[in-house]
Amino acid sequence: MITTKIDELIASTPITKKRPDTIDIKHLLSSLLHQNIWSESDRNSFTRLLYKIDVSKQVGTHYSLEWGKIDTASPLQEPWISITALLLYKMFAQEAAGGGGDYELVKKVNTLLKLLDLSAEPWLADESPLRKLILSDFHSLAARAPFTKPKTSPSETESFSLSGGGGRTIPLIVLYWEGPIARAYLETMRAMGFAPMKIIHMISKYDIVTGKPITRWLPSTIRTHYAKHLQKTKAHYWPKKIGNNFPDLKNAVLDEVSSRFEFPQSTLSGANKLREMNFYCSDVEPLFVSGFQDPVLHTRLTQIPDAAILYTGGGIVPASLLSISRHRFIHIHPGFLPNIRGADCVLWSPIISGRVSATCFYMSSGIDTGDIVFSNWLPEVKFNIDSSCFDQKTLYRTMFSFFDPWVRAYVLRIMLKRFSSFDNMPCTSQNTSDGLTYHFMHTSLQNISLRILFSKWE
Repeated sequence: MITTKIDELIASTPITKKRPDTIDIKHLLSSLLHQNIWSESDRNSFTRLLYKIDVSKQVGTHYSLEWGKIDTASPLQEPWISITALLLYKMFAQEAAGGGGDYELVKKVNTLLKLLDLSAEPWLADESPLRKLILSDFHSLAARAPFTKPKTSPSETESFSLSGGGGRTIPLIVLYWEGPIARAYLETMRAMGFAPMKIIHMISKYDIVTGKPITRWLPSTIRTHYAKHLQKTKAHYWPKKIGNNFPDLKNAVLDEVSSRFEFPQSTLSGANKLREMNFYCSDVEPLFVSGFQDPVLHTRLTQIPDAAILYTGGGIVPASLLSISRHRFIHIHPGFLPNIRGADCVLWSPIISGRVSATCFYMSSGIDTGDIVFSNWLPEVKFNIDSSCFDQKTLYRTMFSFFDPWVRAYVLRIMLKRFSSFDNMPCTSQNTSDGLTYHFMHTSLQNISLRILFSKWE
């Protein structure tokens, strides 16, 4: 069926003339359509195009020779979107027939499903034979999930001090960005009897949802206070709404986290109390900034004493910050590096290996490519609640409100137990050719991951 459709399109789609000094997507796609065997260069170009689609769910007609945006480019239209989907399915089918790994195939399926959402050609419509064939292959792949068993067992749970308030000051600076992850980190430290030496509280000059500037006409002090309140309210909007509207769902997730990851319920509930920062640390410095690119943040980080910095989210950390020699940035990634990089990895990990995982590493300029301190598989979880009572978006948001933060905090807890200083922990460099980088997961794949995590799935 694939070959027949390609032959039809070849007859009606000549190779387009290439626009000079650019990567011309129509020329690339029409050339690939007319070639039975692709060169390595062609495959690399097509893979780069798929990356653009996977990340943004859209693609332009032209790019610079370095795959940068061009102002004169316009969104790619049909039939080219559907042609891209067909070529990707051809690649998928060839790799599947050649014994390609399921963990590689599922990455391609994720992009293919996103393309099907954009497709408007009748030959890829909902009831078309070709779409049915694609979805049949998807369901066959999904039925094999999880694809592998972890090669290493979860770390044995260690004994942790639960001394509560006050705590011993540890040589760690928390670069605080309001949200469930940062709250889980601070509560974990406090439960272990630790306090970071400093919290740099990044307060955004922009509304974190709309991107609009926070009311500039207010006096500076009032504006900062208002921005802090607004950021906290919006960062915890979904955790609060889910907790109010679906308390049984929230409790089912947190009960399993408490049981399997051995976090006390008091620690889990403490993260949702949204306490002031001085509850966790005696040295809290608010910085009113536009983001990680703000020169104010860079200047301040060059002034404070040498120490490791714990990243808590909020965006991409630029090379200008990562290159400050007196600091090393620590990140807890919810995936087993180097195998599972990218976004939504708390959901990718169960599909690939049947359980969640996380990695402590020093940040570098690449996506999850820094030196690895340790990677860890976590104990298997099964949320004991009937998932059919909730819509998929609610389940997805629940994972990132009440589960993902504690997957990360589990590995942070191990780090705090194993080491007394954090700027020179033993680590191993990554080979960037190892593993795969996954991107935001299509809803159809989210269903597969959630089916693995929930004990009752319809």
